[in-house]
Amino acid sequence: MFRVARIYVRTDEVAEEVVQETWINVLEHLHRFEGRSSFKTWVLTLLINTSLRRGQREARSAPFSSIARRNDTVQQEDTFELDRFFAGDHPRWPHAWATVVPRLDHLPEEKLLSTEAMKVVSDALSALPESQAAVLVLHDIEGFPVEEICEVLELTDGNRRILLHRARNRIRSALERYFDDSQGT
Repeated sequence: MFRVARIYVRTDEVAEEVVQETWINVLEHLHRFEGRSSFKTWVLTLLINTSLRRGQREARSAPFSSIARRNDTVQQEDTFELDRFFAGDHPRWPHAWATVVPRLDHLPEEKLLSTEAMKVVSDALSALPESQAAVLVLHDIEGFPVEEICEVLELTDGNRRILLHRARNRIRSALERYFDDSQGT
């Protein structure tokens, strides 16, 4: 719940407050749960709504430095060249990545698992637009079923796939830059 809340708010402390507030809402409104969705989906919907309200309230008082930084990161490219993927008729991996990037064969395992690399992923995740970050966290980190993600975030499956693809591309680009820079030094 904390990771999902963290997508919509600026600090860990506020995310913790959102989680607490969500549990209070669950207890206060448990009698309203009608069973039309799973309990987990209902709680997640409450969490996202609470996070959105808190995030909107925080956004009204954004410091100028964070606005400039956010505008710089939004202009990143979401796509990759087609030659980076196998063809659709590939016998084993149709449409999969054709290259392993970053080039892990040149890096010691410690570097891959280092806190520095994890910081790159964390920073890239926090720079994602809210919709992309939400889909990525729910799908790849939390492991929610596709149907629940679509229901909670009110997305079509096609839109979910596009957001997930773009989010993964941005995370991958950040890792490529990090590993390319670290191999050059």
